[in-house]
Amino acid sequence: MTDFFDDLERQLVAATPQRPARIRRARQRRAAATLSVVVALLAGGAGIAAAVGDGAGDGGDGPSGAPAGTATTAATTPPTPAPSSALPARDAYTVAVLNGTTVPGLARGVANRLQSGGFKIGNVTNAATQDHSATTVYYRTPDCVPAATQVATALRLGDAQGDFALQKAPKELRALAGDRAKVIVLVGSDQNRTAGP
Repeated sequence: MTDFFDDLERQLVAATPQRPARIRRARQRRAAATLSVVVALLAGGAGIAAAVGDGAGDGGDGPSGAPAGTATTAATTPPTPAPSSALPARDAYTVAVLNGTTVPGLARGVANRLQSGGFKIGNVTNAATQDHSATTVYYRTPDCVPAATQVATALRLGDAQGDFALQKAPKELRALAGDRAKVIVLVGSDQNRTAGP
């Protein structure tokens, strides 16, 4: 996986005379992506420890009043992605792009950017509603989290630290995206690069 980032960094450096700024941003994105994977792994481990801890002790009720051994944190524990060295190839999964805005062609533009970055694009269509201001990346199943992380990183989503929230795709989005889509991008107006300040 390091080779991929090194190749990307070399391409960015060759594409612009602003080498130091480009290199610094590439390193920051790489660090942010690695940090988000580590945080997710730690959070997943904490959830497992909490679930195992609920069953420990005298065999009585767990801390939440549930029977001992019941995983009370399973619903709120984020899925644990694969280690960063096991990230899938960008063209190994399909990404659907849904336009959640009233800007015509915005989803197609995002899909084209992703496709230029090596991603395999599936359905590109309108979302059920067009009032989304923030772009959100959804994953179909927990094993698709590393793929969703790659897409969110490629779109430069998140705050200054590169933190972004991935969500499990609800049934309605999965239906619009199609059966092949492992990752779904719901495009918000934040992706409209033609809008004024």
